[in-house]
Amino acid sequence: MTERMPNIPSQLARLAWLLTVVHQTSGFPDKPFQLTFSPADIIRDVTTDIWLECAHDGKTAESNIRQVTSVKLVKKSHSVWETLAEAAWLNATLRTYTFDGSNPAQPLLRFKWKTADQNVFGVYRCEVAGFDKMEAKVTESTADVELQGWDVASFLLKLQAQHGQEIKALEENHTVEMQRLNTRLNTLAEEVRQVSANSVYLKQEIANTNANVTFHNSSTHKKLDKINDGIATLNATVETMHCNYSIVRESVKESKNNLSSINKQLEQIRERFQRLDSNLTARLAHLSVRDVKEAASDSKVHSLEKTLDSVVQLVEVLSEHVTVLSQTVTSSEFSPDEQLAAVRESFLSLGGNITIAEDENSPLLDTEE
Repeated sequence: MTERMPNIPSQLARLAWLLTVVHQTSGFPDKPFQLTFSPADIIRDVTTDIWLECAHDGKTAESNIRQVTSVKLVKKSHSVWETLAEAAWLNATLRTYTFDGSNPAQPLLRFKWKTADQNVFGVYRCEVAGFDKMEAKVTESTADVELQGWDVASFLLKLQAQHGQEIKALEENHTVEMQRLNTRLNTLAEEVRQVSANSVYLKQEIANTNANVTFHNSSTHKKLDKINDGIATLNATVETMHCNYSIVRESVKESKNNLSSINKQLEQIRERFQRLDSNLTARLAHLSVRDVKEAASDSKVHSLEKTLDSVVQLVEVLSEHVTVLSQTVTSSEFSPDEQLAAVRESFLSLGGNITIAEDENSPLLDTEE
């Protein structure tokens, strides 16, 4: 065995060692004792440190043995079981398990080979002897476990097959992942395109918004300037109206004074008419029809008629000017300048008409009989 080892490449042995995993053969699931070995794959003349272990499981089934006296590791040789190793105790008590699936295995016997030579391979089992709770002798065994050895070529073929399956699975997984990745990349590309288009649109919208804001700011400034100019004009107009209203108030005050004077003159004219009426009545009472006819052809009578006509015209003119003056002062349809001009025009016209006066030499004013 030791002479054939140099013919095995060290890298292959290392590969076989790295690919081995711990494998436990449970045998029958209702066996309370288990026989396990490691590593799982054993290559002839290559694998080192091969272990066989007898242990009390305590998870799958309850053992009738309460006290262990011996544990044997036996190997089948043709039809006979040969003892490979044995451990004996003086009534060693097994652990008490609750069989809840959480108890660790209790090792009872371990056996080790340094190298996987031809003697390692075969069928093994463990035999546990002891007493049950009635102090009766009981023997229980594990399931038979076969250690199969691989030669290098078979193991490499096995590895190749396993690796081929793994590679195939990886390739299929890679294909699926690539398809999903391509789909995701296409989705991301479409999202990037949409984002780019939206970015261009947003930039254009921002530019348009800035232009609109600039335009509206300029337009707003112009409108504000016009409004300020209008306010300034209104202020000036208000100031002018205040001045004009002050003038109008003074004119109205003066008009009231003139109206008072006109009323006094009208009162004087009314008194003169009364005296004239009295004088005419007194004179006509003493005249005969002949005297009246003679008086009708007299020039003084004609002068009296003209004087009466002038007085009547004067009263009518005064009445019209008083009405116009009142409407002008109280009207809100005319501006202060127009009202002031109308008042002044009325007074000028009135002043010209007031010059009409009776003749002091008129006999009508003579109160003597």
